[in-house]
Amino acid sequence: MDGVYCESCDIAELARDTDADTADLGGSNDLSGVAPHAVDTAQAQHVWTLSEELTGVHLL
Repeated sequence: MDGVYCESCDIAELARDTDADTADLGGSNDLSGVAPHAVDTAQAQHVWTLSEELTGVHLL
């Protein structure tokens, strides 16, 4: 089961512009939503497995 990211009392949609280096922080750019990498279950599984290997701790 995956989690969800919430924003303004609702489930956040995927962000349109996730490049924070080029984002216009002056207010003309919509920086709402969740970055695609934050909901990438394959990458999350990879990081979890790597963490278990590096620490030697296996929780699940």
